[in-house]
Amino acid sequence: MLRVEDIWFRYSRDRWILRGVTFNIGRGIHCVVGPNGCGKTTLLRIVIGGLRPQRGRIVAYGKRIRRMKDAVGVMVYVPSNPMMFLVGPRVRDEIERAYRASDISPSVVIDLLSLRDIMD
Repeated sequence: MLRVEDIWFRYSRDRWILRGVTFNIGRGIHCVVGPNGCGKTTLLRIVIGGLRPQRGRIVAYGKRIRRMKDAVGVMVYVPSNPMMFLVGPRVRDEIERAYRASDISPSVVIDLLSLRDIMD
């Protein structure tokens, strides 16, 4: 469902942050983990179209992702501190809206992200 192909990225003329990153993942909820400074946030920003790689491409559900508007309705990015990201009146509203067209239950997401205690 998500195909990341030969992604290369660096900020200006700095060292390469990502070199030849390639992977495929299916439907579901996925996490990216690794030590500080290894390129997790940079990779996710590329996947959602927030940054353009110097080389490579992203394809999600058959749709090429080149900029953020291409990712709308295709995927959801939730940073490690979801409270900094959520903009709706209630956390429950955000989760339900994000997963409305998905076969993933909002309650699974709420439990996975340990959000039950801040739901309302």
